[in-house]
Amino acid sequence: MTSEVSRGTIITLDFAATPMPDRDACELAITLLGTDGVTIYSVTESVTVATWPTTPRMPELFQEEAGSVTLEIETDCSYAAAMWLP
Repeated sequence: MTSEVSRGTIITLDFAATPMPDRDACELAITLLGTDGVTIYSVTESVTVATWPTTPRMPELFQEEAGSVTLEIETDCSYAAAMWLP
C-alpha cells in the first residue's frame, strides 16, 4: 500500500493477525518505507493466537518530507492492516 503524504504528516499503523485455521502459528513482518525509501518502522511477530492489535497502536511516525510512503507486509497469517493519515 502506497500513499502520498505532505510534509509534516503523522502516520499511525494498526494491524491484526491470526494463524490460518489449519495452523498453530504464523509469521508477520511489517515495514514502513519513508519518502526517501528508507525504513522508518519495522516489526516482525510470531503469532499464535488471534490479536487486535498485535501490540498497542504503533507509535505515530512523523514524515518530514512530502512524497510517497509505502507499507509492506509479508505474512502467512490471516491479517488486516491500516495506515492512518490525517
